[in-house]
Amino acid sequence: MSAITALQCSAALLLLVTSACARTAANARADSAVAVSPDSVSGASTRGTTVAPAASAGWSVRMERGPCHGTCPVYTVEIQGDGTVLFNGIRNVAAMGAQKGSVTPDALKRLQEQFRLANFATLPHADSDTSSTCRPYATDLPTVTTVVRDGATSHSVRHDHGCRGAPPILNTLEQLVDGTSNTMQWIKSSKTSDQ
Repeated sequence: MSAITALQCSAALLLLVTSACARTAANARADSAVAVSPDSVSGASTRGTTVAPAASAGWSVRMERGPCHGTCPVYTVEIQGDGTVLFNGIRNVAAMGAQKGSVTPDALKRLQEQFRLANFATLPHADSDTSSTCRPYATDLPTVTTVVRDGATSHSVRHDHGCRGAPPILNTLEQLVDGTSNTMQWIKSSKTSDQ
C-alpha cells in the first residue's frame, strides 16, 4: 500500500471514529447534565434547569487564515476558555481590525470535545509542498495555522490547503472553529468566496 493511500485510509477511518465518538459524547453529555436545585444557588430559582460543566479557563484555540493568490479572507480568530472570541480582520474581510464576541459554555465544551476526539495534539505540526504526502500540490491556496493551548501545553498545526494529502480532519476542525466563533459575521463580503 502506498504512503498516500495509507494516509487516506487512516484519515477516512479517523473521520468515521470521530463521528461515532461525537455522537456517543453528545449522548453522554445529555445524560450527565447536572440539575441544579433551588437550594444550591441562593436567591435564584433554578428549578428544572441544567448547567453544563464549566469550560477550562486555561484552554484556547487560535486559528490564523493566511492569504492566497485570490481574495481569500485573511484573519485570526481566538476562542478563549472563558468563551471570549477575539477576531482580527487583516485582508478581504468585511470587518477590518480587532473585533470581539463570545460563545456559550456549551458551544465551547463541544469545540473542546471535538479537538480531543480528533486527537489534535497528535497531528503533525505541518504539511508543506515539500512533503511526499502533498502530491499533487496547488500553489494558490491559503495556509491555516491552528494552535490549541491547554494550561501550560500547546500544539500547533500548519495546514497548507495546497497540500492535497493533509488529514481531512484539519478542514473539519477549521470549519468548526469558524462556525463556533461565527467568523462569518466579520468576514461576509462579496469578495470572500475563495475559502
